[in-house]
Amino acid sequence: MAQKTPPDRPLERAVRRAAADPFFLASALEAYRSRTGMDESELASLLGTTREGLQRMALCRRPRGEGASFRSDVERIAAYAGASARALAQLLREVEWWEAVEAASADEQAAGRAILAAREREEQVEAQREGDEAGREAGQ
Repeated sequence: MAQKTPPDRPLERAVRRAAADPFFLASALEAYRSRTGMDESELASLLGTTREGLQRMALCRRPRGEGASFRSDVERIAAYAGASARALAQLLREVEWWEAVEAASADEQAAGRAILAAREREEQVEAQREGDEAGREAGQ
């Protein structure tokens, strides 16, 4: 007789896949969990929900924006998952802050690389110019 797959396995797989997609709340939950070193049980406890509630929450669309629309989305998700809206909002704002800092850092690094490349190119052009001038002087 074939063994039945536990009913939560497909849900767990869906949550893992959703964690890689910023559209889903799972991506923010995973970012927070990995950044803080929390396990799933600790994260569920922080949000005032159960493991099952955390999974339900993870498959929701990630709230975006500011003000009333953000608050409304957070409250609806929290109610759906049996979680604390305040804790969820705080977690999301913290993850957004981390993402903004990382994006700014990446932009600064890219700008730094562009400046270095421009300096190297400028030095190459200058060296070429000096070489051309030295060649002309030697030929006179």
